[in-house]
Amino acid sequence: MWSHYAENHKGICLKFKSTISDLPTMTQKVQYKAIHEKIRYFNDDDSYSIYHLIFTKSENWSYEKEIRAFIMIYNGNVEFDIENLTEIIFGCKTDESTIIEIRELVKNLGYKHISFKKVVQSKSSYKIKITKI
Repeated sequence: MWSHYAENHKGICLKFKSTISDLPTMTQKVQYKAIHEKIRYFNDDDSYSIYHLIFTKSENWSYEKEIRAFIMIYNGNVEFDIENLTEIIFGCKTDESTIIEIRELVKNLGYKHISFKKVVQSKSSYKIKITKI
């Protein structure tokens, strides 16, 4: 996830309570397929085309056992109850200045319930570990 979806380990991940339900998401397990199915996005059923685009991957990635949550974002903003945010996890290549800035922002806003973690890459393998900071 970190190398492919979080800007090559530079991004952050937000962890929410598993009971969060106030975000209008479409959540589904990813379907892994051996053959790439050709979809005619403007001729086939639109809902299936979008579903296929978002929730289908090559079987080469099946070890991920990924679950995706899709949300339509309007004007780049997603509103949610801050009490549902439990952790902010920084990638192993997140700039230190970004980490400091986000931690200070959360502290200054008084959100004491949010914990901070960082991804640490093993020196001897490709494994990663998430540690509290």
